[in-house]
Amino acid sequence: MTDTWTWATVTQASPLRIKVDGDTTALDATTDNLVGSLAVDDRVRVHLHSDGIIVTGLQGGAGGALAAVESAAKDRARIERLMQATGARVAVGRRGDDYDLYQEISAGVWWKIALGYTTTSGNAHHSLEAASIGRTVLTVAAADGSFVYSATGWATSSNAGSFAGLYTKNSTTGQSFTWTTPSATMVGLRAFRATNGGYALAEVDGDVTRATLLPTAQEEVNAGRLASTALVANGGTLNPTDRLYDSYGFGPPAYDDVIPFAQGLTEATHTITLTVTGYKRTASTDVRLYLSGGVYADASTSPATAGVTNWPLATLNDTGSVYEYAITYRRDGRTLTEWVGNRHGSEVETSFTIAVDGVTRSLADGEIVTASIVQVSRTTNLSNPDNAAEVIATGSLTWSLTPQNALDVAYSIDWTVPGRVYTSYIAMYPTAGNILDKGRVCGGQDVTLTADDGSANGNTRSDSTVMWNSGGKAAVMLTVRNLGEAVGSWRDSGDRSMWIEDRLGGSVNKVYVQRVGSPQNTPVDSGVAWDVRLNYRAAWLPSASIIGD
Repeated sequence: MTDTWTWATVTQASPLRIKVDGDTTALDATTDNLVGSLAVDDRVRVHLHSDGIIVTGLQGGAGGALAAVESAAKDRARIERLMQATGARVAVGRRGDDYDLYQEISAGVWWKIALGYTTTSGNAHHSLEAASIGRTVLTVAAADGSFVYSATGWATSSNAGSFAGLYTKNSTTGQSFTWTTPSATMVGLRAFRATNGGYALAEVDGDVTRATLLPTAQEEVNAGRLASTALVANGGTLNPTDRLYDSYGFGPPAYDDVIPFAQGLTEATHTITLTVTGYKRTASTDVRLYLSGGVYADASTSPATAGVTNWPLATLNDTGSVYEYAITYRRDGRTLTEWVGNRHGSEVETSFTIAVDGVTRSLADGEIVTASIVQVSRTTNLSNPDNAAEVIATGSLTWSLTPQNALDVAYSIDWTVPGRVYTSYIAMYPTAGNILDKGRVCGGQDVTLTADDGSANGNTRSDSTVMWNSGGKAAVMLTVRNLGEAVGSWRDSGDRSMWIEDRLGGSVNKVYVQRVGSPQNTPVDSGVAWDVRLNYRAAWLPSASIIGD
């Protein structure tokens, strides 16, 4: 089904069915309804898309709300295109009772999100936890015979913070080394950097312009780090297009770093040559070139490759904050109202299975496997917080990870006893601190997320929210695929629907989607089921600021 906005006529009120203008018969498909009560022959505005049908407005109804829903969906579609992964693989790994899901979001760059096992607050189940973005690389130490050094000035020293505890250095202008890589499509340096580091001219296969992931001499001059006198036009030795590696850095994090030089190369052996230029940034005390080794990857390198390093690029979440549902519930006839669901409490796993490319399998501790699709499923019992022996609902949830669709999460909560829900978040997306300092509930305005004041930003009836790093490359997005059904057409959502919390103290920026909230509440009982379909994704973009354009 194409992504289309059109008009239709209601042909049946329950279950809701519509006939699109120009068609001769009604669509025999589940139809989400964001409008409320509808009658036969009502004229409605509908959104036809790959995940289903949504009635977004009623002719003669609230035009502002209709326009907002359409604006949100179009905004979401634009951002999904920007964030579309270009990798072709996913993976799953085991760490004791915990598991990790991996998606290759661009060549050699992987989004990693944990399925942690928790046993606190009456829980015993897996749920989404820590998340990060990293680059998979293999390392060859600088002492390997594939490194050939010029005759003068080279020395090796030890430092516990560097790769393998060693680094090699030279401060003599014109001295160089050449490393012949294994067969690779990406090459770079396992770097050691210090406050007396300087610039080296970088060549890939003899070409001083081919290390395209490094800055040019002109770019360094423009940034104010390199004196313009270093350029040939001003009496120096560097051409504006020469690519430069900078050994300047400060403190232990700089003692071991991964610096890619070039990617997308023909899969073959390549040569990297670095030459001490005699130039440095103003803050540096010397012109020294440092290294601890070389890094490389080919098309097959993945988190499952033996000896691989999943080098961190961004920590997205390390807070333990919840992604999936959270509910405050009170059993009829009782007085205790308490949080239940996922890490909020009172949820115990009754089954847990992993399928890799459609085949159910077990993983050994420490094992990681790549795939085209990974599906992890669990079933759970949610218990009465006032009586742990009483099951108030059963849950079934599946995480499905694919290269192109990222992480789909589908779950159902089937209520079994009478009670009342006072708060229900059907989905959340937590991020650590202020690493993602910008956000937008799709269809709304960009917001800055650095006040750390507990504010609820961008509260809008939307199907998606995006957050990004305004000065970096990381972005994340949450989408509710079956919006009308998932939020109960917003009937009981109270004064909030979808928003971003800029949490007090700065520990978390977090998206919330609310089905039930103050001043509303809703009854639940046997036979009532809540079905929700979500999509989580992350991206590593050339510049995440394009999302706000």
